[in-house]
Amino acid sequence: NKLLDGTPPPLLCHTQVHQYRSTVLPHSSAPNIIGAYPVFGHRSTVVGYRPTDEHCLMRRMDSPCFCVVCMEQLWRRVLQR
Repeated sequence: NKLLDGTPPPLLCHTQVHQYRSTVLPHSSAPNIIGAYPVFGHRSTVVGYRPTDEHCLMRRMDSPCFCVVCMEQLWRRVLQR
């Protein structure tokens, strides 16, 4: 047990929230649309892309499920073992 041997438990020490700017072209809000939605860094530069807009548990904690892209990757990781 790590608590008994004096080793501290792992803690979340840093987090970043990335959001797209409002100047981005209008996006689709349909849950089954797959695309390349930009993710912006702290200086309004594109730091990556995500496959869906707002309909994925990886993006929004109030989403009911993962998008098909994330679900496929999760299955690949599970079945890889």
